[in-house]
Amino acid sequence: MDKLGKSEKKKNPSPLTRVGCPARLRVNLDRSNNTWVVRDFEPQHNHDLALPHEIQFLRSNRKVKTTVGEQVMSMRRSGIRTFHIMNHLAQERGGQDYVPFQKKKRDPYNWNGRKGQETQTETDSEGALGYLECLAKRVDEFYGVYNTDNDSRLANLFWCDGMSRQDYQAFIDVLAFDTTYKTNAYNKPLLMLVGVNHHFQANMFGCALLCDEITSTFAWVLQCFLNVMNNKHPTVVVTDGDHAMREAITEVIPNAKHCLCSWHLSTHASTNCTNPAFNSTFSHLMYHFYTDEEEWEEKWRSVIEQFELQDNGWIQTQYEKKKTR
Repeated sequence: MDKLGKSEKKKNPSPLTRVGCPARLRVNLDRSNNTWVVRDFEPQHNHDLALPHEIQFLRSNRKVKTTVGEQVMSMRRSGIRTFHIMNHLAQERGGQDYVPFQKKKRDPYNWNGRKGQETQTETDSEGALGYLECLAKRVDEFYGVYNTDNDSRLANLFWCDGMSRQDYQAFIDVLAFDTTYKTNAYNKPLLMLVGVNHHFQANMFGCALLCDEITSTFAWVLQCFLNVMNNKHPTVVVTDGDHAMREAITEVIPNAKHCLCSWHLSTHASTNCTNPAFNSTFSHLMYHFYTDEEEWEEKWRSVIEQFELQDNGWIQTQYEKKKTR
């Protein structure tokens, strides 16, 4: 019995399906007259053939053909339920046994669901772009831009409003660059560009929905951000230490000082070093103001020795990142 109270069962391997059947049909294209010519044909099988009502169980018929699928989608758009559509297809072919896919395996239901989701995604993309275009016409200084992938589908989307643009001009010193990881319906990372005003309140400078989290994508967002902010660069950029983010910052904002987010550092410290005393000391090292770098280095070495963390991989990695800021 496992932890869920279910008996452990081993799945037996499926039997081999190849039987060495010699039946074949080979054709070649005769390019001289652009016709297909049969070169080899062997009609004899070494096994029994599937009966007409057994065709639906063959692996080749588990896939819903496009013509049938489009018929299903057309009837669905007319308000006909999938169950009734299945009955209609069965009557057209002389019975349920002659439908070229399995009803019990829910083949048409799954195909219909996938196509519906693709259609909904395309509709939502068009709706989002239309909404941003409307805002750009109605709201002063609203800005939105997007790009597409190789299949002409929406890839990345960036936007900000007039208030965000004004706030950035006033509080340009620090820019926080972070992603909320795939918490929306389409599993797209949501990137937020945030700053802090003179009341220590967070200011939203811009947002972006991304197709991935690679250097070129982050560089695209940063370049869009600078374009709308009159190409004024922040003094400090704060991230969670992601390598792709770091490369994009170096490429687009080379003169900005890149700092690691203290919240992420504290969270990861508590995960990688479970000693509460170390976590408290680590926070002190981050937030205490040291005028002398050598003093901080000496304090860091003493903390590492005190908690015997010389071989801790995360500690060493963070220290190396610190030296490259």
